[in-house]
Amino acid sequence: MGLLDLFLTDNSVAVKKVLSTQQAKIVELEDTIKMLKSEIQEIKERFSEMASLVTYIAAAQQQMASDMTIIYESVQEVGTALQVESQESDDKYFTWRWNHDDDDDLPN
Repeated sequence: MGLLDLFLTDNSVAVKKVLSTQQAKIVELEDTIKMLKSEIQEIKERFSEMASLVTYIAAAQQQMASDMTIIYESVQEVGTALQVESQESDDKYFTWRWNHDDDDDLPN
């Protein structure tokens, strides 16, 4: 006998059938709520893991951007240095080539 049976004066079969059906639904809903609570807890844990992973990836991305900036600046400096040295070398060793109308160094 359930708690609702105490308050009901009508002990008909139809009322008892409705109450037992409702009690079964209540138990089913309680089980569903327990299952959903556990799933929500799992989702919260996964969300926390994903948030920490995104934070880690963002930090790695920032470090990579910083490293790439350093690499880019270094390559630019090397390119500039090589270009200046190349012009100085050309001016130093090959200026005589550009003063003639001849197209090469070989005698014709």
